[in-house]
Amino acid sequence: MSSGTNAAINFIIARRVDSSEFGAFAIAYTIFAMVVGLSRAAGTAPLGISYATSRRRHSAQAVRATAGTALVLGAAVGVVLVLVGAALHGTVGLNLVAMGVVMPALLVQDAWRYASFAQGRPLLAVGNDLVWAAGLAVGVGLLAAGSATGGGAVALVLVWGAAAALAALVGVAQHHAWPDPKRALAWFTGHRETTGFMTAEFISLQGAQQTSTLIIGAVGSHLARRRPARVADPAGPHDEPGRRVDELRHPRVLSA
Repeated sequence: MSSGTNAAINFIIARRVDSSEFGAFAIAYTIFAMVVGLSRAAGTAPLGISYATSRRRHSAQAVRATAGTALVLGAAVGVVLVLVGAALHGTVGLNLVAMGVVMPALLVQDAWRYASFAQGRPLLAVGNDLVWAAGLAVGVGLLAAGSATGGGAVALVLVWGAAAALAALVGVAQHHAWPDPKRALAWFTGHRETTGFMTAEFISLQGAQQTSTLIIGAVGSHLARRRPARVADPAGPHDEPGRRVDELRHPRVLSA
């Protein structure tokens, strides 16, 4: 259900915005994918490894600490994204700001899901994801009813995050506990044998892969912006070789 909700927001935005705006959203979403993976490695991993057979009282304390760790990480990354987005301006900046605003809710909802699995109660996770999906469907419907275009990427990201916040509140009721951010550092350092190894593995593998995707996209978009300007420039002799190459690549030349 969680993967379906994440895929749904990608499909919805892809159908309703142009390629430029979708590219800006894709940058923000890639950062989310990196951060939620880091949250799982650094926060929720010990639940399934060290607390799966613990008594409910100890498990509840661990769940609060896990959700608190997710909340702290989400808030920290969210502040950075908002500041960077505000500095960048433009479509990319707006999408980063929107993702920063909703990041804490996204990570806390994910933490409740993993806590449910660690406690052997997967139906709680399914129910929570259904709340998220229903909230997203209602929000998208309201946007579509109030706008001819159904809302841009930023509005849809905010709706997606608002639905995750609703599901996160439902998770509080499901687990009868609130996130405890004060225990975040103690939780991470107290399970270094798990969190340290898994965090390092995630950063070195998945983090490097996602970062390379962002770099490739940034370099490719930069080159794509430069090439039309060079070809269209009627300037002078320095651009003549470039024009000759483009002429040779024209379909009529190739067919001859």
